[in-house]
Amino acid sequence: MSSITPLPPSYNSPIANALGTARQKRAAGAADASSDSSATTVAQAQAQSAAQDQEDAAVAAMNAASFQQLEDKGITVKTVSFAGIYKDKLMSAVDTDGNKSISQSELYQQVQAGGGTQAQSDALYKAMDMNGDGTVSAKEFEDSIPNPYATPEFENKLDNLMSQIQAGNADPHSLFQMYMQPDVDASGTLGGLAKQFPA
Repeated sequence: MSSITPLPPSYNSPIANALGTARQKRAAGAADASSDSSATTVAQAQAQSAAQDQEDAAVAAMNAASFQQLEDKGITVKTVSFAGIYKDKLMSAVDTDGNKSISQSELYQQVQAGGGTQAQSDALYKAMDMNGDGTVSAKEFEDSIPNPYATPEFENKLDNLMSQIQAGNADPHSLFQMYMQPDVDASGTLGGLAKQFPA
């Protein structure tokens, strides 16, 4: 068996910075949530997604010239976030017919499996339908899902993994795998969101 080398010091600082940033964003989100206790988790996720869209647009504008140079050389650039990877994977799990939208029956199937009711599923669907057109697009669905990496549970999981890596008891690549290949529990996630609505 090969030994696992401790995480090099050069990795410690960027990862610690990322962890600190995640904690700051989670704390800011908690402050926002406490300022409006009537807001659902879905509404909070939608507000955070809108703010992230603005931030992403600003970054894209700053990097437009660089991206264009790459595209001129035949390289297509797409930026994604770890939360975006998770939400895309969740969307794929729920969108069983692959039409890039979520039907009420697709949502209900997951909500019911997660312990929710038809009434809760209908309320969740309505909350996700941000433009009120009676359908939930992929963007509306993904924007309505909270960032799974901005939770105390994930922070604890990350702290534990970082400790194991630093002690040489875990492979440093497992950190990137945790973000790039997230575990998705569609029924647990959607059932939990739906349960915030009256049965």
